[in-house]
Amino acid sequence: MSRSPLLLLPLLPCHHHLRSQTQTQSPLPFVRALGSLRSSRSKSTAVAAWGSYWGRFAESRADTIRTPGVSAGSIQPDAYALLVPTRLSLDKLAGPAVLPRNACISAMGAGVRHGLLAFNEREHPYKTKLLGLGLNRCQQLGRAAADTAATPVVTAINGKVSQIACGREHSALLVEVPGGLARILVCGSNALGQIGLATPPRRDLGPPKLSTFAVSDLTSLDDLMAPGESPTKVQCGLDHTVVLTSSGRAFAMGWGADGQLGAGPRLTTAYGRPVLVSGLEEAPLVDISSSTDFTLALAAGNRLYYWGNAEYGQCMTGTKIDQVLTPVQVPFGFGRITGIAAGGCHALVLTDEGRVYSCGYGALGLEVTNKQFQRHKLFTRELSMLMYGFGDTMSPLPESVDVLEDILVDYVNNMCVQAAKVSGRKNKVAVEDFKFILRKDPKKLARVEELLAMNKEIEVARTMF
Repeated sequence: MSRSPLLLLPLLPCHHHLRSQTQTQSPLPFVRALGSLRSSRSKSTAVAAWGSYWGRFAESRADTIRTPGVSAGSIQPDAYALLVPTRLSLDKLAGPAVLPRNACISAMGAGVRHGLLAFNEREHPYKTKLLGLGLNRCQQLGRAAADTAATPVVTAINGKVSQIACGREHSALLVEVPGGLARILVCGSNALGQIGLATPPRRDLGPPKLSTFAVSDLTSLDDLMAPGESPTKVQCGLDHTVVLTSSGRAFAMGWGADGQLGAGPRLTTAYGRPVLVSGLEEAPLVDISSSTDFTLALAAGNRLYYWGNAEYGQCMTGTKIDQVLTPVQVPFGFGRITGIAAGGCHALVLTDEGRVYSCGYGALGLEVTNKQFQRHKLFTRELSMLMYGFGDTMSPLPESVDVLEDILVDYVNNMCVQAAKVSGRKNKVAVEDFKFILRKDPKKLARVEELLAMNKEIEVARTMF
């Protein structure tokens, strides 16, 4: 029996996913697939999706669930959710008036709460229609429309969209134009500089201001590229964007508190213009993969690099670090690397032997003991309320709450271990110990100080009654 090659695609914990059956390699960011994708033999384009929003467009409602208490016409994300990959009906999605019968998918992408599909006609490959669905508060679907799009938002694009990347509330497109050239189009939130259109580029610390854009050219990247250099790949994290060029260089923009920009300590806040990722001059890059708050990069000579947040050990260096400000080389000695994938709290590497290596936190595909899955549900109520406040349903899925609680408990444990190391007192830690280990994270430290001040005010108020 011949062994099918493995195909790796990156992942972000998100609410909806897409897969096209007409491509041998999907450009979709934030979706992970282990297995092979084969071209469809049929002439029509087939699209499969799962998660929130997409259920109303399924060919069959058999795999669609509706949240109890949510009306059938609701546009809430879980009003119609697909439990498993399900084929979509293009007629329901857009209809022949928007998409001609000979339309084919050139790219697709899924963000935290929105998704994009790019269609073009075979006879006119450089004329694209971009279909967006989901949240659109910041125009992340391509243009201004309802904050939550129950029907697809359609935007015309001049050129062939060959790749789509989506973040929390922003999107980036790699667009090919006649002559073999390419450019980057961006849209959505620019509150943290994640789409590179800020003037001036640096934003002072403070509450981010809502700044949104419809589809726009990333012209600031052109000023940084050499003659003949062009973008070849784009990746989005939650609030940052990374672009790979034909010269093997990487440029980043957006939020950089954990080193997402890879530019060292000089850029650890928000930066609204592309900046060259430093420390990668030894060999040209051939691939990048970025997710929540970190990036993997593969360079010539089988060199693997990492930068950004690594508090869950996903940097593959045997350590847990909040900030990796400049790229570090990962010592990988398990064969020739053919694929990399950055996940929410984990990283994956694929070799030419079809082996996948994982590191970090979460579903790593490793054998575990039942003890590791014992949950005490300490924060179930609080996390459910928090998720509802951030746009989830009033009663989030228990599985989603469990995942968040696992992450929270692991973070609390790690913080306690670090505090104990600096405490100097056996089996005892103090508030000052936690403040000390957070001294290099001004955002978290400021929040701790705020909560301590609020607690003191409450204690004083209680003595007055």
